[in-house]
Amino acid sequence: SEMCIRDRFFIWQADTYDGVLFWLKASSFWTVVIALTVHFVLVFTGTMPRGGVRRTLLLAALYLPAVGFALVEIFTDWIYVVAYEPGVGYIYLPVQGHPVYLLETVCVVLVMLQASYASFVSWRRAPGERIRHQNRLVCVGLATVVIFGALSGAILPLYGIHTPNLVFIGLVIFSLLIAHAIRRYGLFALSPETAVPEILRTMPDGLVLADPDGRIVAANESASGIFRVAETGLVGRSVGSIIPEEDALAIRETLAGQGRVSDFEARIGHENPRVVSIAGSTVRDRDGEPAGFVLIVRDITGRKASETALRIANEKISMLSQLTR
Repeated sequence: SEMCIRDRFFIWQADTYDGVLFWLKASSFWTVVIALTVHFVLVFTGTMPRGGVRRTLLLAALYLPAVGFALVEIFTDWIYVVAYEPGVGYIYLPVQGHPVYLLETVCVVLVMLQASYASFVSWRRAPGERIRHQNRLVCVGLATVVIFGALSGAILPLYGIHTPNLVFIGLVIFSLLIAHAIRRYGLFALSPETAVPEILRTMPDGLVLADPDGRIVAANESASGIFRVAETGLVGRSVGSIIPEEDALAIRETLAGQGRVSDFEARIGHENPRVVSIAGSTVRDRDGEPAGFVLIVRDITGRKASETALRIANEKISMLSQLTR
């Protein structure tokens, strides 16, 4: 972003055709800056898929056109050209009638609208006041880039005004708002609000959140790995479908009576049986009423196999000792 802003500054300062052309080509990667900005917003708002084919396709749709348009700007005059305007000097103008310029404009508008929508939704759904302030600043900063881009790319050219390019002024304002959010509201700082979702996602133990009827409403990646079911495939299923029904009933009865359960062992799987240790507790709403329960699941198949081998070895040693006596 800083490099593109610097290049645009040099364009404004250049007073020869070759100078303007050089800095115009040097700033051609501004579309990649837009892609990086949108990428940041999607990750910040949690809209970016965490992995898999969807993430790969989204990143490809975001960056490949941006790089392609940048290369077209460098090697052709299909998008921008240098012209001389009396009283102003050499300026660069968009080739508004060329299909590539129109395609670039449509692509930039679409990705910016996507990022704006994700940012607005994240702002409105923010769980806490501090997070709401952070998201509002990001949303306002992104809206500034969009508004300045519309002024520079569509509105001002209708009145014959082609300089300066306000997109980069909008990016400066966006950067200042992000800096203010970092300093004033702890943006990116480690806090319970920002750390807990990432901890739950990456924790090695499986986490399953279920409603009072035992229907799974959320699960993390480790749970999907333990039960060998896609992460999205767990949601909506009953707890009794991933562990034996009698074990699920026993866990729910213990939770109903004691409010928590620990070290409950269950066997899962048919073709390749495994042993899991389950701990959990009742989840209550703000009024103190039971709203469901959470289970922490750990695969202890290896540990149980070691315990079995140790027990068999001890039995053999004891038998040998008896025979020796």
